Amino acid sequence: MNEIAGEVLAILRRYLSDPTSRSLLSSAARRANVRLEMVSRTDVPALVRELGPGLNIFLQEPEKLQNCKSLLALVATENPATAMSSMSSMSTMGGMGGMGGMGSMSGGFSSHDHHPAHSSHTTHLSHTSHLTHTSHQPTETRATDGITVPIRAEHDVVRARTLGKDMAKSLGFSDVDQTKVATAVSELARNIFQYAGTGEVRFRRIEGKRKGIEVVARDQGPGISDPNLILSGQYRSKWGMGAGLRGTKRLVDDFELDTVPGHGTTVRIRKYIN
Repeated sequence: MNEIAGEVLAILRRYLSDPTSRSLLSSAARRANVRLEMVSRTDVPALVRELGPGLNIFLQEPEKLQNCKSLLALVATENPATAMSSMSSMSTMGGMGGMGGMGSMSGGFSSHDHHPAHSSHTTHLSHTSHLTHTSHQPTETRATDGITVPIRAEHDVVRARTLGKDMAKSLGFSDVDQTKVATAVSELARNIFQYAGTGEVRFRRIEGKRKGIEVVARDQGPGISDPNLILSGQYRSKWGMGAGLRGTKRLVDDFELDTVPGHGTTVRIRKYIN
């Protein structure tokens, strides 16, 4: 990471934790096709643009969000001292000074995968094995742009769990429900790592009559040949897959499982603010 990238990171750390700041910056650089060791002043506007979706999710207070973006834009100037001076003067206005509540994240986002809420307690099986469970009445909701965490290693499971809990906290979930979200995300991410090797967990904020969080865990692994058996409690793999998915289903309001043997599995969950 060169000096200019360090200036961007220093600003992000005024508002987010160090792990989140670093992950946001790495993700933005990848999407902007910029190497952090070679960032120039002219690259900064592209970085700021790619940082936008993550900042919009984690900085819920408009003043803090605007302050952060304004400071980031100043890094594009030829005089980096301007940004540092402004950062110092604005730290008492919007900075969070290394707050440890925010977790880490990385990856991009694609805008598909939005499914409306379903009617209460329905289960449907098709050739591709699709299961749906909901515990609420239908309501108009929409999921906003979100963040994706690639799952490739054990530490990615921890990052996904942390991000899920931090997003739930930023949305106003109770401490108990924050833990439920974190636990559900951890189970889904661990299943990806243990059974498929790689995949992704995508987080999105739900807005509308009921606010909440949507998590979509997707892999291209071996799939599940009999999802009904897995969720029935009659089967459990040596790594505990059945227990993990059943536990996840109990923790959330909406649970959808789509799996095709040999082609992968997608699990979509939603948790609403009570």
